[in-house]
Amino acid sequence: MPGAWLVWRPHTSLRVKEVRHKKGFTLIELLVVIAVIAVLMGILMPALKSARDQSRRVACGSNLRQWGIAVATYVGENDGHLLKTDNTWGGGPEGIIAWSTEDKARAHPGEFSLPAFGPYMPGFKYSERDLGDSWLCPANKMDYYWMTHEHWDVAKFIVMEYAYWARMDIYRDHVTHPRHLTEKQLTGDRIIVADACFRLGGTNGYLYNHGRRGASVHRNPELFNWGHMDTGPPAIVGLNRCFGDGHIEWKSRSEYDVDLMNDWNDRTEPRVLSGNQSFY
Repeated sequence: MPGAWLVWRPHTSLRVKEVRHKKGFTLIELLVVIAVIAVLMGILMPALKSARDQSRRVACGSNLRQWGIAVATYVGENDGHLLKTDNTWGGGPEGIIAWSTEDKARAHPGEFSLPAFGPYMPGFKYSERDLGDSWLCPANKMDYYWMTHEHWDVAKFIVMEYAYWARMDIYRDHVTHPRHLTEKQLTGDRIIVADACFRLGGTNGYLYNHGRRGASVHRNPELFNWGHMDTGPPAIVGLNRCFGDGHIEWKSRSEYDVDLMNDWNDRTEPRVLSGNQSFY
């Protein structure tokens, strides 16, 4: 309008946004958090390992119950006769050995073999060379393909993760404590099958399932693609053992004298002698 004054006012709706900087963690705070996590891990990891080991021990015991049932069934269907532990190399009983081929089973009648005993075990498929889960201890993760294929054909026996002890009356001269192992009949006070604990004379290497560092193999670990070769004193944590009436007992490390076990000439610690040595 003519003669009117134009008055300029700043736009009152404009607001200046306040920029706030969020404060981050300081180096000291980060170090404290890391230290707390490390402490918690240090507390939890042994507990988790203990729980895992206990679970494997229980599963192993379940496997041995299957063995106990299978042995009892075999005895019931074969006029009360037990298969005897193999005398593989003629030097004494080898509880961890099972003849794998039918010709070997025929050549060693009455001895423990896959053709004779395998059909009594759950999941066993001889033609497919599938032993089933009950033959393998959950604490021992070695690659068993080599054992059930190359070794099966060449050596004509397999090395088991469990040890079978029967008709030990035949082998009393090879057992330091004969009253511990099964002879002609299944009884509740004598062991029929147990976790393998075997020492090979050629390498001094132990074969066992439950160890402080995991399982141990008795020969070059590269063959088995698993674990290490413990040359003693054995770092076992214990063995599951199945008795003739089917009950399972865990024998812990504290019940063994591992230094005496490692002495080839000792006869006070229970063992089976064959040129190699086995413990139970």
